[in-house]
Amino acid sequence: MKALLYVVGLSILAFLLWSVPISELIDTLKSMDRTLLFFASLLQIFTVALIALQWYIFAKKIGGKVTYLDMVHMNLAGTFVESITPAMKAGGEGAKIWLLCSKMRFSLSQAVALLTLQKAISIVPFLLISAIGLSWLMLNHRVEGLQGQIFLGSFLFLLATTGLILLFLLIPKQMMALLERIPLSKGRKEKALAGIDAFRQAIAETKGDQAIWMGQGALSIFIWLLYPVKAYIVVLAFDVPISLALIGVITYLAYMVAMLPLSPGGIGTFEGAMVLLLSSFNIPLQESLALAVAIRFVTFWLVFLISAIYLASHKVWNLLQNLRKPIVS
Repeated sequence: MKALLYVVGLSILAFLLWSVPISELIDTLKSMDRTLLFFASLLQIFTVALIALQWYIFAKKIGGKVTYLDMVHMNLAGTFVESITPAMKAGGEGAKIWLLCSKMRFSLSQAVALLTLQKAISIVPFLLISAIGLSWLMLNHRVEGLQGQIFLGSFLFLLATTGLILLFLLIPKQMMALLERIPLSKGRKEKALAGIDAFRQAIAETKGDQAIWMGQGALSIFIWLLYPVKAYIVVLAFDVPISLALIGVITYLAYMVAMLPLSPGGIGTFEGAMVLLLSSFNIPLQESLALAVAIRFVTFWLVFLISAIYLASHKVWNLLQNLRKPIVS
């Protein structure tokens, strides 16, 4: 199944590249202002730092004994895994839970509670922004047929996912009661019930703290608002006549489509959605694809490369540290 999903993403990319003469695409990419691309890349690194800060604040709130750098490490590891697995970042979130439990001494229930909190505070603002963007697009421009089905289907998938996360956050007792009905042995059921109770307590610790929710909500909105800014900087780098508002709507909707579990890291689906939208606003195909490639580099491939280099360096450093340890006979 995973191999098929890779094929889907790569097939979309191959089709896009086939649609534009490669020489024209290369020439368009060469015309880009590299200084602006560098600035957009710095802004993306700043975004990664803010996301780690969001995790750190929630982790400390539920009693985690972690440092900010622990959260940076966890997020880079999660980014690497989610970039090579499909299903709306599920692989990356699984890696984060594993790191929280095995390396940072979180219980499984605490780790799941932390994940639920961060996902809720992140995805709700994105859902609202996507709803506004999709409504504007459908009211002001004719969106129908397959194009309309893709964007509407993506929004409904995002809405259902958000609803499930919010149910675990708002009514954890009832949702966990459903999980309790899963047939398990007596020993495993006792462990599961203990974990459920700890999950409820972790969620309860943040529910009454309006300050942390307001602060984290504002931080999430700020993080999401940075994405159209980065995309617009790339637009300026190519000198393409698109407004900040328009590229913002296009970027959010492309991300919304990329969240569908169709390919690892949304490879192909993001680029396809962005090219489709840009072309519908009379942007030449080669410029549309060049913009999609450059924006994707800043917001995806750059972070993937940083995480891969970081994890490889971390592994080598640990090996060297182990080699330096004296051998006890």
